[in-house]
Amino acid sequence: EVDSILMKKQIDYIIFDFQYVNFMDSSGIGVIIGRYKKIVNHGGKVSVINMNSRVRKLFNLSGMSKIINIYDTFEDAINS
Repeated sequence: EVDSILMKKQIDYIIFDFQYVNFMDSSGIGVIIGRYKKIVNHGGKVSVINMNSRVRKLFNLSGMSKIINIYDTFEDAINS
């Protein structure tokens, strides 16, 4: 569903809320990277919020934290 919206409209900013994500593997990283490329290619921005320590560690190890901003809350992401 996200892909169809991204194809129809130019989305400038997307925030992934990881509040209920307890586990992520390489396929999850691939999904995030795919959306990241679509948004950033036209000057947009991607952020994630509410990330637990396990998923944050994966983001750090994979290098994702170097290209995607991580915030604690929705308000922090919006105000950045």
